[in-house]
Amino acid sequence: VGRCMAWRVEDLGGLAGLPLGGYASRTWGELVVLAVAAQLVGHTLLNAAVPVVGATPLSLAILFEIPGASLVAWVWLGQVPPLGVAPGAALVLVGLALVVRAQGRARNEAFVDAAFQDLFGRAPDAAGRAYWIGRLTNGTTRTQLANTFQASSEGRRLRVRLIFSTYLDRAPDPSGLAYWMGKLASGTSEERMITTISGGTEYARLAGRVPEVGALPDD
Repeated sequence: VGRCMAWRVEDLGGLAGLPLGGYASRTWGELVVLAVAAQLVGHTLLNAAVPVVGATPLSLAILFEIPGASLVAWVWLGQVPPLGVAPGAALVLVGLALVVRAQGRARNEAFVDAAFQDLFGRAPDAAGRAYWIGRLTNGTTRTQLANTFQASSEGRRLRVRLIFSTYLDRAPDPSGLAYWMGKLASGTSEERMITTISGGTEYARLAGRVPEVGALPDD
């Protein structure tokens, strides 16, 4: 055992037929820089990428290390990679594309569910959910989806009801609902609607600035 423990570094290199010692100082420095940079920079970038792309696609992408190293060696050092690298790289690429596509659909599904809940106050129906997931998959942005939801009749109705509930502590009457839905559809902003309602007598009475008719003092 003692003799095995006494192996020199040079002896270990002999197992692969390559020397592990006898390099110039500059070469040793370059090897150290490569090792440190790969550990510090490489692992730091991987850790930073996990929250962005997810652990699964990142783990799969790491498999490109071997075909990537073979490509670098071919371009820079003229070392032709073995034929087995090409189908292996293609297989990893296909797998990565499938994983990214599946994760993208899962994120779109979660966004559509959240958008219906936040903007309409309900869960999506099956047909609407499938439709909007398909729109996101085909290039519609999330901002465009949110704007479309807000501009829809359901979105305008919900916003009018919310503003009435917040500022007048009641649901809108049918004529008021239709009026303000039409104003929002024609371009009136929510801020303008709130300003108009909060400047009215009903809001002032609720805020205590205008007394009730019965509470007015007699002359």
